[in-house]
Formats: sequence, C-alpha cells, structure tokens
Amino acid sequence: MTRIASERVYARPLIYVAFAVAGVAIFGLVASVLDGDAVGSFELDQFRAINDLPGYLEYPQWPFMQLGAMGAIPAGAVLAGVLRRWRLAVAFLLVGGTKVLVANVIKAEFVRHRPAVLLDDVNIYVGSSEVGLGFVSGHATIAVGIAMILHPYLETRAARVLLWTVAALVLVGRVYVGAHFPLDVIGGGAVGAAIGALVNLALGVLVRARRHEVESVELAAPRPGPPSI
Repeated sequence: MTRIASERVYARPLIYVAFAVAGVAIFGLVASVLDGDAVGSFELDQFRAINDLPGYLEYPQWPFMQLGAMGAIPAGAVLAGVLRRWRLAVAFLLVGGTKVLVANVIKAEFVRHRPAVLLDDVNIYVGSSEVGLGFVSGHATIAVGIAMILHPYLETRAARVLLWTVAALVLVGRVYVGAHFPLDVIGGGAVGAAIGALVNLALGVLVRARRHEVESVELAAPRPGPPSI
C-alpha cells in the first residue's frame, strides 16, 4: 500500500546574492546624484507628470499602497503563522525591523525633504504628508522587501506578476500622492530589494513542495503456502 506525502524543500539560491548586490548598487548610484534638497529638471518633470495625474485616482490607488505600509509587516507575519509558514513569518519581521534601522541611518545621512516643503502647487492626496524627510521612501522599501520574500511562496506566474505589479504601483503611488520625488522611491525600492534578498539568503526560501510515494507495510497473518509433498 502506498500513500502520497509532501516535503517542503528549502534552499538559498545564489540569484539572491545578485539581487542584494544590485539593490546596494542602485541605491549607491541614486545617493551619489543627490544634492540635499536640490531637484534636477528631469526628476522634476517626472514628478510633475505623475503628481498631476487625474485626482479621481486618489482613492482607487490607496488599497494597493497598503503593501508598503508598516502595518503590512505584522499582518503578513500573522497570516504566515496561521498558514504555518514559520520561515515566512520570521522573514516578514526581519524585513520590517531591518527597514526601520536602515531607514533611520539613511535619513540621518541624506537630508532631503518632501516635495511640498520644496515646491509650490504639489497635489497632496490621502496617505501623503506635507512635511518631513523624503529620502528614502519607507513605503517603497517595505513593498519591494515584501515582494522579494513572498515571491518564492507563490506557485503561479500570474500571482507573482500581480505581486510585483502591486509593488510597482506603490512606488508610483507615493509620487502620485505627493509624498516623494522619483529618486526617493527608486532608492527605497533598491533598499527593499537588498533587504529582502539578504533575508531570503539568511533563512532560505521555499523551492518546491516535493511529493513522493511512501510505502506502508501492513502486518498480516502469513498466507498458507502450497502443500508440501
């Protein structure tokens, strides 16, 4: 008699080393072109193009932006625990804790204020703030970090595409609501990619749920053999 058993297989794919290095490199490139509160003409044009999108997008985009909210960290950890995905639950907590530490260091080193502090006629929508520091975007960091740790646990291409689409909408949305300049969200996304990749390397990620047949031995009375002559 056989039965089907499943086994979760975890690994530390080297591709996450590349993601971590790329995230750090992109952040370094963005940070190297920053000059305090100065905003280049190209970045300003991109900010205006996104921030001036129709106002009726304010509320439809808000639910997607919650992937980058700090509350997504404990919510994701609890849900992963309910599903008994303990590594994923720990990964959520590590992404959130590391984001707080890294963002504090970055904002102390790179002082760049939010758009409404520096510009006139900024459209401020729900979920934004007119004051404070803008580099890097915490929402962008969390959204990309969560997408990085969730990706291996999603079984279909459609689910993965949806996940990364929502993460991209968070980055665009933070510019749309007037909370950040484009370089703020690019830098934040790069930091999130690096954090998520390093967490995956530290904990290992689900590669596949392998199913296999297991033999079951049943104890039974021996059957009588052929009569001896």
